[in-house]
Amino acid sequence: MNIANDPDAQTQVLKALADATRVGILAALVERGDTCVCELVELLGTSDSSLSFHLTKLKGAGLVRARRVGKWMFYRPDRETAAKAREWLAALLDTSRTPDGPAEGSMAAICCGADVPVSRKEVTLRRKEGHLVAERM
Repeated sequence: MNIANDPDAQTQVLKALADATRVGILAALVERGDTCVCELVELLGTSDSSLSFHLTKLKGAGLVRARRVGKWMFYRPDRETAAKAREWLAALLDTSRTPDGPAEGSMAAICCGADVPVSRKEVTLRRKEGHLVAERM
């Protein structure tokens, strides 16, 4: 799964992590490595069916892997997806890249630089060289 450039995959990862039980499962797997479903049920104090539902979400997002040994099912974090998710989230949340003031050609630049508040009717938005630009008419 290439979450670096796939908004759908990124959304799937975020949805998988947007639940306290799934975060608990992932935390347990990161700490323990290969873990049997029976151990996860005991650790998290949840039912088999609830755990199965949450593990399906985590597997669907690529965050965990399963392997069967006889009648036993073991889960572990998917290191590759976790590393890509960590890199993507770190870049997404890197506020050191955020400008101190409004971006050039933005509504904020037009409105904040005006002596008089600007009406939306006085501004047009258009794409220019792949960027959205606000221009006063």
